Amino acid sequence: WIEMNWDLLDDVHAVVMLRKNDRTWGTTGGQDLGAQTNNQTLIGATGGTDVAGNVDVQLANFKIDKMFGKFDATIGRQFYGNPGDLIVHYGFKPSYGMTVTAIDAFRFDGSCPWADWTGIAARHNDLGTLGTNGVAIDFQGIESNVRDLPVKINPFIYRRVTHATGAIGTAAVKNDNLWVYGARFGAKAMGAWINADIAL
Repeated sequence: WIEMNWDLLDDVHAVVMLRKNDRTWGTTGGQDLGAQTNNQTLIGATGGTDVAGNVDVQLANFKIDKMFGKFDATIGRQFYGNPGDLIVHYGFKPSYGMTVTAIDAFRFDGSCPWADWTGIAARHNDLGTLGTNGVAIDFQGIESNVRDLPVKINPFIYRRVTHATGAIGTAAVKNDNLWVYGARFGAKAMGAWINADIAL
């Protein structure tokens, strides 16, 4: 992949990441192995086997530091969460297909005297093997990190809405709402970190 970062202003930053991956585990991708050549057409090949047809825009966002003097705002296509998170993670996945997912989002990061917090409102956008077949999925959430406690506490609330595609007047027209409430806990004891995730 190619990732480009630059400062538009002192407090405005941008990032764009382009990623090409059509040679997943067990496939030949865009290579024409039958002709015993490793050449791949740059653009215009049928079946999406050309280079242009296999380049995804994984990241495309800009960040404004201290908007209104209160919080940092990241707007555009971005990753969210950390690898291994049980509830939500958009980014590089540890799979054979080297799946990468991203969301088009408004993200706000702020703080108060006793906690740091993050709020996000997004449209789910799968770019890898976990495609959604055109079904729109919205994602919102807020999480915080309570500071100055002997035990690390990170409460969160997430909501995912899968928009129905059924005909009006039928049961299939209802959206599917999923709410997740929970917290992450962490503590240091006897020289080791102990972590626990609880969610409902």
